[in-house]
Amino acid sequence: MDIKEAFDIKEKEVVSFVGAGGKTSLIKLLAEELKSEKARTVITTTTYMYAEKSVIADGSYDRLFLLLKSLPESIFPIMAGKEINNEGKLKGVSCDFIDRLNNSGHFTYILSECDGSKKKPFKAFAIHEPVVPECTSIYIAVAGLDCLNKPLNDDNVHRPKIICDIAERKMEELIDEDIYVSVFTHSEGLFRASRKGFKNITVLNKADTPSLVNIGINIGNKILDKNLVINSIVICGNYGEVRKVLRR
Repeated sequence: MDIKEAFDIKEKEVVSFVGAGGKTSLIKLLAEELKSEKARTVITTTTYMYAEKSVIADGSYDRLFLLLKSLPESIFPIMAGKEINNEGKLKGVSCDFIDRLNNSGHFTYILSECDGSKKKPFKAFAIHEPVVPECTSIYIAVAGLDCLNKPLNDDNVHRPKIICDIAERKMEELIDEDIYVSVFTHSEGLFRASRKGFKNITVLNKADTPSLVNIGINIGNKILDKNLVINSIVICGNYGEVRKVLRR
């Protein structure tokens, strides 16, 4: 099963990714899969993400839209944003601009990264996160299973104090399955920004051993039991290999 099939993505979907633990890699792998369809796939962000070679940036939304619209099919997938900063990160676009891309009908898929994670495998949201476009059709929240049994601190997760509040734990406690479950199912957890009409998917990433796959299945079943808005759980390996899908 490929990533598109696991996420059950149809044409004209706007797929928004949040969380940590490999969401940028998943976006790029998915975009490469869609390339085989000769799809006009736009990768963008409402925050910042590391830029690739196939990138177009313009501070004027009108010019950026016209440039994207005029590109030949062979150029896609392409990353689009306002500018590339001195860290090599692409500064993203507004939710309104993503709505404009979607409403234009010129693009087959839009893949958007909607928050940052400081390269950590697990996170919780700050009050200003995530920035998710209204036109989203699929909302995907990601976490890496490589945080299991590590201390709950700044070395291992992004915003550990918020995770402590959500999971009712203390700093430096070892991260167990129930902490993952809490962050995905709590009202202030990773599906906080989901809205009516979104299809909601949890990705448990970096499950590269049979043991981690089984742990992912156990966490996934608990998540489905506790959070009725989540439609499915996708368990992936380090390189986007789909290991297991749990559907409601």
